[in-house]
Amino acid sequence: MCPCPYHLQEKLVGTRINPGRSCNDILIRRGGQLRSGPYWVTFESSAYPYYVFCDMETAGGGWTLVTKVKGNDVLMNRVNAAQWRDGRLMGSTTNLVNENALGLAYTALQFRDVMIRSLTDGRKHLAWRHPVTFRSIQSIVKNCTRISNGYKLSGSIQQLDYKGNPIYHNDCTELVYGFMGGDSSHATTTVAGCAKGHKHGHTGAVIGAFLDPPSGDRKTPNQDFKCISDFGIGGGYISMTNLVGRYAINAHYWSSGNSNTNSWNSHGVFVR
Repeated sequence: MCPCPYHLQEKLVGTRINPGRSCNDILIRRGGQLRSGPYWVTFESSAYPYYVFCDMETAGGGWTLVTKVKGNDVLMNRVNAAQWRDGRLMGSTTNLVNENALGLAYTALQFRDVMIRSLTDGRKHLAWRHPVTFRSIQSIVKNCTRISNGYKLSGSIQQLDYKGNPIYHNDCTELVYGFMGGDSSHATTTVAGCAKGHKHGHTGAVIGAFLDPPSGDRKTPNQDFKCISDFGIGGGYISMTNLVGRYAINAHYWSSGNSNTNSWNSHGVFVR
């Protein structure tokens, strides 16, 4: 942040005196060359400036941090209605400290683009774009709205931050990106209170990548067989009866379930 005199801060977008409307707004209005870090924004629904971490470098920059989800942790999985459905704030989204967190941007920031990235390495990311602007991530989740029209901008599931054999992180060739994805034929499982799920194991993700339409045990002509067909943050395995099945960051590897794709490091979700 700028250690500038008070009279110069008045002209500098992204300070408490002159907050931007989002991290992307700050990046554009300050010429497109900024370091990542905390900046001040004022969301449309908030009457006061809000301090938030901005990724100004990954995949074009301008990303506002919405939530942080710890890897190999159960707190932010699909049964946590307090956060995913209600948008109850927790932790801090002003930094990339390894913790579970949910910030005001989750309920208040409009967006088209979404990015999931490692908390420690911005090169490990997956970013996509939707053709329309959404009011907020919470508005999608709260209404149980399945969104499957996102297309990839940068990165891949293979590049995300995980431990284990890379062979189990191949992307299926027909993945789409969005929200509440999964196989609705298994409607007995829920994601944050919504009836969604994958009948082979991985529940529909709150935020992530999946096949659409979900093909279940049918194989579409251009689809790989041994690949990740569902990946998500805010999900969980179908039965949730064992520890790895309850992890909030989860993936379904076609023909191998969750057994080889459950060891993810912590990631943040960003929008712009």
